[in-house]
Amino acid sequence: MSDSFEYEKFKVIILGDTGVGKTSLAKKQAHDAFDFKMNPTVGASHIKTRIKVDERKVELMLWDTAGQEQFASLVPMYARGANVCIITGSIVNPDSIDNMKKWKERLYSSGEKPPIIAAINKIDLVEGAPMTMEEARAKCEAVCKDIFFVSARTGDSVDQLFQAVATEALQSQKAIVQTAPLADSSQPNSGCC
Repeated sequence: MSDSFEYEKFKVIILGDTGVGKTSLAKKQAHDAFDFKMNPTVGASHIKTRIKVDERKVELMLWDTAGQEQFASLVPMYARGANVCIITGSIVNPDSIDNMKKWKERLYSSGEKPPIIAAINKIDLVEGAPMTMEEARAKCEAVCKDIFFVSARTGDSVDQLFQAVATEALQSQKAIVQTAPLADSSQPNSGCC
């Protein structure tokens, strides 16, 4: 029997402009691998990763979406049922950080409102980058308060990012369970079963 039944499973959607390193982050987390010659994602792909949070086993299905504008209309389809969203920007591309707010708006306009965590990738290239980490943080605060500065190439803070994602997924699940209406036992059973 597979041990996959021991894991609590969550869907995580990764949004952001093309070239910010969404696929690289997912592959670094899942396979501890980095590829310098990465082709742009077309549509979406998904990668599974497993993480322990305290004593709980969590399986994250990472939905890596295309960042090209022509695929933006697919966000509602890929976002359906997402437990957490990672919106990604690149420290070497200020436009990608400005566009993080647009990605949040696209997500929310789909009717899905999962918790959002921001990831500013490529911090290994911060020296000489067109903006500082402080400037990037200030821009990102309009998207969310949970902001991670990461490098898919070196692995800096990638584990911490996905630990936070898994923790957020567990917390949002707990919140849903706590706010779910209890069955009203005073109503007579109206049908079969």
